[in-house]
Amino acid sequence: MKDFQLVEINPACEVYVGSSEDGSGWALRYANTGAVFADDIDINDGKAFMELMKKYDRFRYLQNLKFTEKGLTARVELVFLDEKGNIDTAKMRKRTKFGRLEIQKDDDIYVKVVNTGIKKFYVNIVDIQPDGKINPVIPNKNLTDLNNNPAPIRWEDCAVNRGDSLFLKNLAISIQPPYGNEVFKVFLSSDPLDLEDILTDNNDKTSRNSRGVLNNLAKIFKESEVTPIGTRGGEGKINTAQNGTIFGVNFTIVPKE
Repeated sequence: MKDFQLVEINPACEVYVGSSEDGSGWALRYANTGAVFADDIDINDGKAFMELMKKYDRFRYLQNLKFTEKGLTARVELVFLDEKGNIDTAKMRKRTKFGRLEIQKDDDIYVKVVNTGIKKFYVNIVDIQPDGKINPVIPNKNLTDLNNNPAPIRWEDCAVNRGDSLFLKNLAISIQPPYGNEVFKVFLSSDPLDLEDILTDNNDKTSRNSRGVLNNLAKIFKESEVTPIGTRGGEGKINTAQNGTIFGVNFTIVPKE
């Protein structure tokens, strides 16, 4: 990996190679916590290891991405509901540790989006797992109801007017491992926007329903790709003034008590 610019061997590292979870192989772990980013890796396959480091770098880049368009703001809450469908405030308090929500395996959580700005917006949310996987939350065309019938949430269902809110009580998000710190990445746009395919695919896809700020957001995700020699893709020229708003909602996944 001597010509692979993404990696530097350094004791003050972000990730390290240590024992796998079952102790029979190797895993890529976070230096600050020891948690696993990727388990059962082949440290003798240089090309595969470089691909893993590219995946880690893209995960880190997207996880830390944040900027705000003036007047385009929201409060996004992850909540528990009681048997009557109301927010379970007692459970929320019990599960909040040092300002961060702890969610246990098999918990169901729900998303509430409140428009706190002065503009109508369209909201896109994706889940960035501790192992680098990216999953759509909303919009999500692959959702089904309790009878396994298609029940997609489309981009046009994700519009929130000024002073209004979007409370998805019919969308129960079942929490599963990997354990560790996780983030829901929130994207707000004043123009109709559907980033599901772009956000969940490494290829440079675009959605036919996306327009307006899509060009700038597409550039951002082009920037998230890493070249074969370990450098960031794209030209590095992103207009953050009119992209919309991007921020994260952080929480922790822990084993079930």
